[in-house]
Amino acid sequence: MSSAIVQHRKLFRFGNVLQTLQTIIKLIQSAPTAADKPGIFLQIVQNTGFLVYWITDHLSYLASIKFYSLDSAAYSAKSFEAFYYAMLAAVINNARALLAGKTTTPVK
Repeated sequence: MSSAIVQHRKLFRFGNVLQTLQTIIKLIQSAPTAADKPGIFLQIVQNTGFLVYWITDHLSYLASIKFYSLDSAAYSAKSFEAFYYAMLAAVINNARALLAGKTTTPVK
């Protein structure tokens, strides 16, 4: 029963792809005028990693509920790899900000 709840909870995360894509577009649009270009680049890498994570996680979910005949485990592994790179970019960007004595602000 708990596995079914976890699997179906993922169904409500399908909108995250659009939100992440919108964030990437805003970051790309703000890049030419940004003072911290490496920081913007790292945020784009981070959000692109999250976008790949969401897409591959959704494919894994759809395969697990037999919507598609895909290898769920392979897509799950790819999603966690993308999540790792997204978090790595976030850690690097936050470390840069801490060393520079400033705080990072999320894109609104």
